[in-house]
Amino acid sequence: MLGSVITENPVNSGSLVLLFLAGVSVATKQNLITDLVRIWGSFCRSIGTFISTVEHLLRGADAIDRAYRKSNGNLFQMPTPGRTHHMVTSPEHLEDLNKAPLDVLSLHAVAKDFLRPKDTMHGFEWKDVRGVEGTGFVRALRTILTGQLPELLPSLAQVVDKQVSAEIGSHRVDADGSIVPLYDMCKRLVTKVNCTVFFGPKMAENAEFFEAAYKFPHDSAYAAEFIRLLPQGIGSFVARCFTGNFKSSATLHRLLSAEVRKRLDARDGGRFEGEQQNDGLQWLIDTAPKKENWGVDRLVGEVMGVWYGSVHTLSIAVTFALLDLYSRPEYVAPLRSEVLGTSLAAFTDAKNLPFLDSFLSESARLSAFESTGVRRQALRTFTFRDGHSISRGDWICVPHRSMMRDNDYFADALTFDGARFMRDTGRSGRETYMADASSKWMIWGVGRILCPGRFYATLVLKLVLARFLVDYDCEVVSFRGSRSMQWRSTIVPKQNIKLRARKADSDSL
Repeated sequence: MLGSVITENPVNSGSLVLLFLAGVSVATKQNLITDLVRIWGSFCRSIGTFISTVEHLLRGADAIDRAYRKSNGNLFQMPTPGRTHHMVTSPEHLEDLNKAPLDVLSLHAVAKDFLRPKDTMHGFEWKDVRGVEGTGFVRALRTILTGQLPELLPSLAQVVDKQVSAEIGSHRVDADGSIVPLYDMCKRLVTKVNCTVFFGPKMAENAEFFEAAYKFPHDSAYAAEFIRLLPQGIGSFVARCFTGNFKSSATLHRLLSAEVRKRLDARDGGRFEGEQQNDGLQWLIDTAPKKENWGVDRLVGEVMGVWYGSVHTLSIAVTFALLDLYSRPEYVAPLRSEVLGTSLAAFTDAKNLPFLDSFLSESARLSAFESTGVRRQALRTFTFRDGHSISRGDWICVPHRSMMRDNDYFADALTFDGARFMRDTGRSGRETYMADASSKWMIWGVGRILCPGRFYATLVLKLVLARFLVDYDCEVVSFRGSRSMQWRSTIVPKQNIKLRARKADSDSL
């Protein structure tokens, strides 16, 4: 009734509202104009914040890049749903960030907020702070896995070869070759390779386990977004509907629990089937803190957390690398020549494949799938040396995608140059190779906390591109629009992009 009265008599209704406000102002001895200006200003600020927040969800990478350009190297803030992100780029801020105690600025809290493991990982509870108990997992990936790469190389190459052949052979064939959905193929390829390394060939060939391992990162990412954005209860309900009651998570947890329990029983009883397993799961079990006496659920939860990151990020990197390669066919012949002239055993040393390493570095630079890195959540108020304060719950991030597209760091930064890192331009942005890390090359992190699996990830990228270069002639099928979509600060390849692949002609080899 009130709505119809206002609609039918807008002038009279507006006058009554103004009279009411005037009466309130007089009654409280306030100036009406001042009140209206204050209310209007507050309203406009709220609308502005809302628009910025929505923009961050839908076009976060672009919004960060625009703000970076305007910042002139100064710290700037990005409003996001639920918290503010403080973007830092200066050496002083990075030094403060690196020196901050882990119980003040936490990477683990960022991952916990991002993944919502209690819901997406079968009830697993993560702490906000990763303490000494987590060093074994870092050691398993950084030291044990990296040290065994030469030994693993032949089997990795074989798995890549077999899976690429299977993926290309399983899709529609026309007169010019197989039409393969690029992103989906890369996700399945990375899942198969990682399954073999993490869980051994037997589990990698288990169809039920493979499908759960393949779907889990995708399901978890979407479920976590529903839970984070929607009201409590509603978000969990929608997430359950979308993921089939977290089917992939439940299946992965069930099968991993059985395998971990079997291995723990064998270890405690001194019984092993043949030789002791030599895979990522066994390394994680062996490096778990002895004093903590972790049970099956804790071990499986930690493994699922590592699994998410290992598949999600590497799949996107492989997709963009192949897309960059076949969008620029002039690079195919020289890269193919370098690969054909290099033995498989030499793949673990970047110096033996300088052009391929440079090409992958350039792909990572211009096709970075995450706009921000070195993310930390403030567990309590943190103040930089210049006095800028970070409130509890806010994040500190480095807008490294924008930095890598900045002419101050890279000459002619927006131009793709596959040989950029083979030359000493004086502004190459780093000193050596793809897997290295520094304050100028932060795709792996910076300072004390670096990606422990970066050498493995780089090797897989090289093996995949090498397999395509040697065995196939490919081209990107024409598509409309952009090649990627944005969500928050992430840039993800579109599902509709396809690759046409056929066996390489002998004349091209």
